[in-house]
This record gives sequence, C-alpha cells and structure tokens, in this order.
Amino acid sequence: MSQSSPQMRPKLAAQHVWSVQIWDDPVNLDPYLQRVLVKQFGLSLEAATERVALLRTRGKVSVATGPRERAEAIAAALHEYGISATVSQQFGD
Repeated sequence: MSQSSPQMRPKLAAQHVWSVQIWDDPVNLDPYLQRVLVKQFGLSLEAATERVALLRTRGKVSVATGPRERAEAIAAALHEYGISATVSQQFGD
C-alpha cells in the first residue's frame, strides 16, 4: 500500500471554533475597556465604543473567535487587564 492511500493518511479532526466573551462589571469604565479593545484587537475607537455599548446592554459580548488555544491565550491577556473573560465553544451548522 502506498503512502498516499486513504487508509494510511491520518484523519484530521475538525477544527472547532471557540469564542472569547468579556463580561460586564461595575469596575472597568468604558474608556478603559475601549482602550484595551483598541490595543488588543486593533479595533477603531468607534468599533470599540460600539462593542462596549453592546457589553453594557447585553451583559457580555464576544470579542474574538478561533482555535481553543488561541482563544484561551486571548482570555488570559484580557485577565491581565483585569477584564473578566471566558472561552466557550461555538456550535454551528
């Protein structure tokens, strides 16, 4: 059997998408959250302001998606800023 036969190729697991959410809290003020979003994600100030407004009305907002390891690294970076962030798996079609 050749190396290229389908039986010999390892099956790749489907990549799961993970989401990073930040949570509303009474401690972090809007200007601070906006600055962090601009610095960490390269958002414009306008986009960061909109994201913070959604955070304040919904209680949480997604700020990033990607593979689990990357999402966990992003959440850890946000924790360094004192921002409550969690990672959850996204289920799609």
